[in-house]
Amino acid sequence: IVLEQENGADIFVSNWDGLAWSSPEPLSKINTKFNERGPSFSLSGNRLFFSSDRDGGLGGYDIYVTTFDGGKWGSPQSLGSTLNSSANETGPAPSMDESGLYFSSDREGKSDQDIFYAKLDNEDTKEALSFLQPIAVDDLNSRSDDIQAALTRRGSLVFMSSDRQSDSRYGVYM
Repeated sequence: IVLEQENGADIFVSNWDGLAWSSPEPLSKINTKFNERGPSFSLSGNRLFFSSDRDGGLGGYDIYVTTFDGGKWGSPQSLGSTLNSSANETGPAPSMDESGLYFSSDREGKSDQDIFYAKLDNEDTKEALSFLQPIAVDDLNSRSDDIQAALTRRGSLVFMSSDRQSDSRYGVYM
């Protein structure tokens, strides 16, 4: 859950016990005085990807990951300069086999955001995640903003948001 507040957007978590959702609680290890948004869990549930415009980034919004050790979330780590750029990187979505990451960016001097994919370069989960150079997913991108890719559990369908209709409102596409 992302909650927009006076001092920025923060990520909260709520747990399902089989009957009801718990009250949302802020992820204090992740949240800053800046904006944290677009959270996405890996299929295994042990990684949380999100974007933030916090200090120390490379551009407007950068993508970060934090790892769950079974009891608490670790400190967020930037996904580095191969994935992040001086532009905005938002809406991270790990592939279902956790071998790569989809995200949106207005890199390469574009005024609109496109969806990119970066393949994981290292499999060692003890090391910081490293990705190969991102590539634009041309089959999903249009001349408008294409953002927030989300894959189904099997990875066979992609949902995304775009303002490609002439009314300039965002719609969900599959």
